[in-house]
Amino acid sequence: MSETAPFAEFPRRIRSGDARAAEELVHGAAECAAVEPGPEQVAAGRDLLEALPARLTAEERAVADRRGAGQGWAEIAAALGRTADGRRMQLKRALDRVAPQLGLDDEESADA
Repeated sequence: MSETAPFAEFPRRIRSGDARAAEELVHGAAECAAVEPGPEQVAAGRDLLEALPARLTAEERAVADRRGAGQGWAEIAAALGRTADGRRMQLKRALDRVAPQLGLDDEESADA
């Protein structure tokens, strides 16, 4: 596995609703390389984490925040209304919309 392989997974993970993907992948890549992330990687990860919420609606942010805190889809739906599948799709669509704006579009899946 190459040192950059964990970063290649970021677009797929973020689209699947994994709100912890950025932090995990920055640290995962560092583990693969057997070094701590450098200041540039940490800053880039923080920049992405800060830019993402600003591009979501308030309702999308509420879903993402709850999911990032570890809540399940049923719990999110119970707290915010709608169905669990509806909330999951809402976040997926929001992340699909925002990922290209942040330069995280997955060129490999676009070629498929």
